[in-house]
Amino acid sequence: MKKVIFVFTILFLVACSNNDGETNQAPKMDIAEALALSEKKFKEAGIESVSAFNGETIKVRLLLDEQPTRKEANKLFVEMLDTVASYTSHPEHMWDFYKAKFDLSYKDVLIFEGNKEKGKDLIVKPI
Repeated sequence: MKKVIFVFTILFLVACSNNDGETNQAPKMDIAEALALSEKKFKEAGIESVSAFNGETIKVRLLLDEQPTRKEANKLFVEMLDTVASYTSHPEHMWDFYKAKFDLSYKDVLIFEGNKEKGKDLIVKPI
């Protein structure tokens, strides 16, 4: 019986950790505060923004006064990723644990969408 308990304990510990012994849980971060600070930074730059977080996915929309090119949209999406992460306690690991959905709006019409899956590259596409 002791062997069975020992084996189950070992299996449980292995299942709860990855290859380097760390858990797969996201580090503690105050995402709501990071989003509020990000919105403030964009507002100071003259760009209105709205954001939300559902526990797994961060959503940010920038409301633009001028229609950007695809290159400018890419730059804005990277800036959004960097800005949100910079206000967290673990910016270097932020996008390994959370997904992001970004979009750009011009004259109340969505024009570009950006998706960032956990641990993957940002994908930007026109809508």
